[in-house]
Amino acid sequence: MLSITFYSFSVWALGQASGDQSQTRSVFDQWYSDNALEVVMNVDMQEMMSNKMNDEYIPAQLTFGKESLRSVTLDAKVRARGRFRRMNCDFPPLKVKLDKSQLRDLGMKDHNDYKLVTHCADDETAAENLLREYLAYELYQELSPVSFRAQLVRVTYKDQMTGSQETHLGILLEDTDELAERLGMKVCDECYGMQDEQIQPENFKVHALFQYMIGNTDWSLSMLRNLKVLQNPTTGENFLAPYDFDFSGLVNAGYAVPLQQFGQTTVRDRVMLAKYDPQSWGDASDYLFKKKKTLINLVKNFDGLDNKARRDITQYLNQFYNQLAQGTVAYLAK
Repeated sequence: MLSITFYSFSVWALGQASGDQSQTRSVFDQWYSDNALEVVMNVDMQEMMSNKMNDEYIPAQLTFGKESLRSVTLDAKVRARGRFRRMNCDFPPLKVKLDKSQLRDLGMKDHNDYKLVTHCADDETAAENLLREYLAYELYQELSPVSFRAQLVRVTYKDQMTGSQETHLGILLEDTDELAERLGMKVCDECYGMQDEQIQPENFKVHALFQYMIGNTDWSLSMLRNLKVLQNPTTGENFLAPYDFDFSGLVNAGYAVPLQQFGQTTVRDRVMLAKYDPQSWGDASDYLFKKKKTLINLVKNFDGLDNKARRDITQYLNQFYNQLAQGTVAYLAK
């Protein structure tokens, strides 16, 4: 068993992947790194865009890697995902399914279901928003082992019909089944209507404080909105792995709207959506304070963003820590 201690927190018991397959690499394993991965997507752009309001998959080919000796081309199918961004962005986020048989033939694991966070529009602001969201994934990985790996990608979209192409940054998210396998857990897709108390306590508190830290109210445990529930088959404990942070105050996307039902006037207003109790959340708060320097340094050393953006995010995180220290966390009565 793999034991993970959150400083003064109790020890979590997480299973490890076992068997021969643990020695096999996935597509994500193959290219996961701190550097942006070059990806070429050959697809009928007109068909993809005309189908962005439905869930119909269309065929595509994806080439991973720039160097010819390491690059791999795989058959795939893609479709738009998400709701709000389909209607409000020029280019929708995508769901990508690779061909499992090809993966197996290449000696890779057959994890094939990936989310691709795309640029919303073709401008510098959209590129900055995407980098801010990528940074949010990096911050959460520093806080919790139950977190999706996120790979920054530079995608060249090649139109199969016209031969035209355009290149944009994106974020490729780890397959959910791959995350579960990596942690020795299983995915619970039917865990709707769960309550805060049904989640492993330390995991839940760190998750909720992180969402508050980045100013994200676009999540729901009961509706399984923008998070996955993973279950430890040995202990029966449930853990949360969040994703999609583009509506957060840290990202501060132009298309994000404040939620009046939570009392927000801007998306940068923080609202704690969990059953927050300052007295019983002391260990979680202490853990966040012990991680403060590491998180701030992650922001300051993030090369993708300019100095202005890094200062803005640093200031926003410091505001969170001031609220935590002063006991002014804004939470909803439940």
